[in-house]
Amino acid sequence: MLERMTGTRVVSTQVGLESLLADSRWPAGRRTIRFAFDELLTFGELDESFVKSCDPHAIIVEETSFFAVSLSPDEGSRLLENHCEWEPPSEDSFPTQAQGAVAGIPTKILFEQAQWLFVVQSPYVKGFEERVF
Repeated sequence: MLERMTGTRVVSTQVGLESLLADSRWPAGRRTIRFAFDELLTFGELDESFVKSCDPHAIIVEETSFFAVSLSPDEGSRLLENHCEWEPPSEDSFPTQAQGAVAGIPTKILFEQAQWLFVVQSPYVKGFEERVF
């Protein structure tokens, strides 16, 4: 059910990442997860010269260890009600992200108006699918 997501991980300074995301060359509508103030994962390729123009010391790595499933907000809400101890963010804050345990599995979720993207790392895929679906 979960599909492999290929992307690019960028490690930089907080200023470097904010500059990158605010730049007009950033791919519009690109799904991106911020792991921390200094690290992000974006699904898809990024031009290394573009990233380096925002931070010449940035670390840029192809990432293939994440899997995801997109669900409607209704499906996602039911999934969280059944398998999660924390509340999803309010709709007025969308698009946004959250991370925590879903069915005991470390999960990152991108919340958008039309769909919610549940993202887990490869070692947890089987457990997530068995516990949730």
